[in-house]
Amino acid sequence: KKTIIANIIEIVSEKVFLFSGLANSVIFFGMAVVQFWGASYMKNVLEEDNDFVLLYVFSAICITGPPAGVILGGLVGNKIGGYTVKPAIVYCTIFCGVSCIFAVIVTFFKSVAFFGVTVWLYFLFSGAMIPLITGIILSSLPARLRGDGFSVMNFLLNLTGNLPAASAYGAIYEATKYTHDTWAMMFTMDYNCIGFVFVVIAMIFRLRKKDEEEPKQLHEQEQPAA
Repeated sequence: KKTIIANIIEIVSEKVFLFSGLANSVIFFGMAVVQFWGASYMKNVLEEDNDFVLLYVFSAICITGPPAGVILGGLVGNKIGGYTVKPAIVYCTIFCGVSCIFAVIVTFFKSVAFFGVTVWLYFLFSGAMIPLITGIILSSLPARLRGDGFSVMNFLLNLTGNLPAASAYGAIYEATKYTHDTWAMMFTMDYNCIGFVFVVIAMIFRLRKKDEEEPKQLHEQEQPAA
C-alpha cells in the first residue's frame, strides 16, 4: 500500500485530472463571485434600487441557472454515452467556451436586463459542465485512487475556487478606491477564460489517450444520470 502523499502525487500527475480539476475550480470561482457580489453590482453600478429586483429576481437567477445547466449537461452526457467517452470532454470545452463568452460580456452594457440575462446564461453553461467534468475528473484515475482523487478534487475546488472568490472581488474593489465595481466584476469574470485554457489542455490530453486506456469497469456499468 502506498502512503497518502504518494497517492496524491500520483493523482496530480494525471494531466487530465489536474487540468480538468483546475478548470472546474475556475468555473466555481466565477459563479461564487456573481452569487456573492451580483446584487452589489446591480445596486452600485447599474443603479438598481428596487428591492424586489435586487432580492427576488437576482435570487431566482442564482437558484434556477446552475441547476438548469446541470440538467442540460446530464442530458447531453446520457445522449453521448456517459462521461467516459471521448466526446464528453469536447462538450465540456464547448460549454466552457460559451460560458466564458457570457462572462466576458456581462459588464458590456449598463442594463439590469442585459446583466440578468447574461448572468443566467453564464450559470446555465457553467452548470452544464459540472456533471460531465466531474465524471471525467474521477474516471481519469484508476479505481484504487478515486477515493483520494475525490478528496483532492474537492480540496482544489474549494481552495482555488469557492474560497478566494468573494475576497478577490473585494480586493480589486478596494484597490480601485471603492469607485469601480465594474473593474472588480470585469477582472473576476474575465478570469473564466483561464478555465477555458485549462479545459482545452485537458481535452488535448484526453483525446490523445488510446481507447484501451479508458477504465473498462466504467464501461461495464450503466452511466448515472444527472
